[in-house]
Amino acid sequence: MAEDSERLFSLRQSLEARRESSAAFDTARWVNNLETGLTEVWSKRELGLGVVDVDVHDNAPVYSDNHKSLL
Repeated sequence: MAEDSERLFSLRQSLEARRESSAAFDTARWVNNLETGLTEVWSKRELGLGVVDVDVHDNAPVYSDNHKSLL
């Protein structure tokens, strides 16, 4: 693929177009989930529960890829 500049350019354009709708680049949602987890950890700490696992459920919509495969 490194020698196929047209295909590489096409792949790059496709990735750039999808970036805004990809969960991997949804920083606000990621930060919100992190804050939720930290708040839950702190709440459990205040209750004297010590170190416990915290499971943050992400209720935001997850990106679904309706596009053709990149490769």
